[in-house]
Amino acid sequence: MASASLNTPLAAPKPKFRHSFWWYLKWFFITLTVVVFCGMVAAFSIGKGLYDELGKVVPDINLLMARNKAEPTRVYAIDGSLLAEFRGDARQWIPLSTLKTQRKKSGKIITAPGRLIDATLSIEDARFYTHPGMDPKRIGGALLANYRAGGVEQGGSTITEQLAKNVYLSQTRTVSRRLQTAFLALQLEKRLSKDEILEAYLNEIYYGNRAYGCEAAAQTYFGKHAKDLTIAEAALVGGLPQSPSRLDPFDHFDNAKERQKLVLGAMLKNQRITYAQFKEALADKTVESDLKRNHDKFVERSRQVEKWKAPYFVSYVRTYLEKQYGWSGDYLNKSGLKIYTTLDPKLQKIAENVLVRGVRRHGPELQGALVSIDPWTGHVVAMVGGKDYYNTKKNGQWNRAVQGKRQPGSTMKPYIYAAAMEAGYTPDSVVVDSPLYLCGDSECPPGRRMANGRRFSKDSQHEVRNYDRTHHGAMTMRSAIAMSNNVVATRTLLKVGIQNVIQKAHLMGVSSPLSPYPSLALGTSDLSLLEHVSAYGVFATRGLRAEATPVIRVENYAGDTLVEQPMPVRGARVISPPAANNMWQMLRYVVTNGTGRVAQIPGVDVIGKTGTTSSNKDVWFMGASKDLVTGVWMGYDRPRNVGAGSAGGLWCGPVWRSFMVPAIDIWRARKPVEKLVEDARATAQRRFLAQQYKQYVRARICDETGLLATKECPQTHLEVFSAAGGAPTQFCDVHRRQPTQQRDLGASAAPSAPGDLGFDPARSENEPPAEATNPEDSGADSNAQPDADMTPPDADLNAPARREYRRDETTAPEIQGDGVTLDGQNGGGEGRVLDDSSGGFLPPDNAPETPPVRR
Repeated sequence: MASASLNTPLAAPKPKFRHSFWWYLKWFFITLTVVVFCGMVAAFSIGKGLYDELGKVVPDINLLMARNKAEPTRVYAIDGSLLAEFRGDARQWIPLSTLKTQRKKSGKIITAPGRLIDATLSIEDARFYTHPGMDPKRIGGALLANYRAGGVEQGGSTITEQLAKNVYLSQTRTVSRRLQTAFLALQLEKRLSKDEILEAYLNEIYYGNRAYGCEAAAQTYFGKHAKDLTIAEAALVGGLPQSPSRLDPFDHFDNAKERQKLVLGAMLKNQRITYAQFKEALADKTVESDLKRNHDKFVERSRQVEKWKAPYFVSYVRTYLEKQYGWSGDYLNKSGLKIYTTLDPKLQKIAENVLVRGVRRHGPELQGALVSIDPWTGHVVAMVGGKDYYNTKKNGQWNRAVQGKRQPGSTMKPYIYAAAMEAGYTPDSVVVDSPLYLCGDSECPPGRRMANGRRFSKDSQHEVRNYDRTHHGAMTMRSAIAMSNNVVATRTLLKVGIQNVIQKAHLMGVSSPLSPYPSLALGTSDLSLLEHVSAYGVFATRGLRAEATPVIRVENYAGDTLVEQPMPVRGARVISPPAANNMWQMLRYVVTNGTGRVAQIPGVDVIGKTGTTSSNKDVWFMGASKDLVTGVWMGYDRPRNVGAGSAGGLWCGPVWRSFMVPAIDIWRARKPVEKLVEDARATAQRRFLAQQYKQYVRARICDETGLLATKECPQTHLEVFSAAGGAPTQFCDVHRRQPTQQRDLGASAAPSAPGDLGFDPARSENEPPAEATNPEDSGADSNAQPDADMTPPDADLNAPARREYRRDETTAPEIQGDGVTLDGQNGGGEGRVLDDSSGGFLPPDNAPETPPVRR
């Protein structure tokens, strides 16, 4: 069987099936039909979408006709006073009839085009009066002429198309823009007569050297009216719109002369002039001499600059609108807008006076800047970007408040501590100020430290130093920021996380990039004063951020509102209320007991932070009240040492205070005008805080150790903590152990061991620190007086009953939150929302307080 199966012959393969010719033909036509149908659908869809897109650009004839009024754009202050006018470049609209001439022909007086009209039509659009807005023949002729010439010698756009793109479209060259130009040209041809289009073109087109329109061009180049130009002069002016800069007759007369010959040839070809007139115009030598004479007059006129009020602010408004809304400078100059800004003229005048006096006090070459903002709305109420805007020899128009970015120095530290507060730290969290060595982006292990720690090692080891080259042991964050301690700030940065600090700074309003290195704690990343002030506003608003803006409303020539800032402004929450309140307490301590004592204002609760960069190249003072946040910077345009004894507190602090003292009074006097808005804001804040109080408790803290205070602690304060945790759990054992011996220490006693706190325990609570770690501490203001009473603002409140603790207790009892409402129904007493002197918040009277130990 096996052999039989092996010998069985194989079956023959089946023949392959082949389709007929008609089958292939059928499917060919089916496929072709489907492809054609899909192509038609796609073409229809694309065409309809393109038509809809082009249809969005409908020419506003009123806008075109309104431009002949040459109304300047006006900028107004918040009180309605005029700050500036954007008049733009030279322009004078003249009717087309003025350019036409009366000529005698066949014994009759007829109106004929003038010389400039002849020149313009001959070179720009010879068939202007016959085409419908587009000229395919001209496009083809231009392509051929440019190919033969090896360059751009003739344009393909008609006069109508040039007018359309100049008035209605941006200057970006794209395919869609070319299609929109053609569409607009057809629309203009339907709505306007040929003479109206030509009149608008001759008065709108740019002829170079700030001359818009033919009348301005004739006055600029030849000192005469456009209707009085000779054939040679008209040919030169008529050829300029193709490339005003390359054909500038003042700077490139040879190029303009060649273009003039081309225009004269076109006029001869189109029978606008005779051959004799053509030869005469070519030989006219007066054109060059007239140009030279009028060039001197043009230069003299250019030097006569119209002066604005608050020029740095006005230039900032112009730049802001250009960047924010894409408005071109040409549009701002020509459209007759009314721009209502946030500037307060009274505050602006004070800012200009105090800054100029403060800067000149320290040297003739020194520069400075000042910015003040309403942190609740983001309104820029005052801005000074230098000593003299109109001194072009000293970079006067360089706005140092906006354009100039410099290292902020120690004014960067509040962003670090703000991130720390958000991470759960408190102003009394203790950080050790001891030698700190960095290896890359982290602290070096002890085994890798250098013996002296004074130089970079091979593994990039670097020591972070304080200004006074000493260390002060354990310090609270409150004391560290008041003394502008570099080591504590750097250690805090490393604990919180560099990226977390950068993210928090950006959320608060810092828009400039920040370097992700430990040197960030020393303020080595460049910032502008404007963004710095805007970010500091978060501390004044208890964590809410409003974007800085110089504009309230913009109206067009017809009174329609184009831009309007919504009121009231809704700030974005970027810091929690407890963290913001803690930051206010810390920055207030800088002013009352730290490097910013010069900024104290009697009767006004203010915060501040000084800053001085390495080699004293930049000095800063940033500060705020409840209503205004202001920053001051001083330095040289080319960074260099500003001089011995310079410091943010010494130089910028007095300028800040000189501005804020009258500014606060003026601002408060304005409050009745904004009473409804202010009352609504205050009511909303009280309701919000009332809901938040049940989440927090108070504890009395020792200033020096950051632990729960005992009655022997010389300086204490009340602090708000989350009921869920965060309050210290141990009592201060430093003052409890040796209260008598510490009181006997002399004022000259200084820390001698790393464990010492770096404070003089004999100092009364009203005295400033004896040891300074920054130049501002060691004499920021010899006349500045500390607060007469540092008693907490709520010291007169009735404290809850206190129970006795055993002497051997070392931890505090568990703190329980106590819910409170406005009507006092939940908490056993009347729930009052209290506002302490910092403008922050304290829980109601019946909120629990951790009492000190009784002995």
